[in-house]
Amino acid sequence: MISPGDRWTWFDRTDVEQPTCDGRYVVERAWTGSDSSRWYHLTTKSSYYPYNEEVGRATLTYYLAKVDRGGDRMDIEASLLTWPESFGALGNYHYVYYRRQ
Repeated sequence: MISPGDRWTWFDRTDVEQPTCDGRYVVERAWTGSDSSRWYHLTTKSSYYPYNEEVGRATLTYYLAKVDRGGDRMDIEASLLTWPESFGALGNYHYVYYRRQ
């Protein structure tokens, strides 16, 4: 999930302690949806855990992120070209993340 500051971590499974990927992000735009969900345009750089800045520089990705009202689920649409405007666009990647309890 997205953490305060500029760091995010990606766990492939819920039963592991060490993340698979580690990254840095910048919130470029934020807004609230009509259902009280939070939306973001993010730019990110990532690498396998632990974060490596040299690798991260080469992995710039654009995200459209939606965090549900309770903050427990985050849907992300990712593109290597520009910020996606909606979910499900051809050629993008779609991910669903859940807050680790």
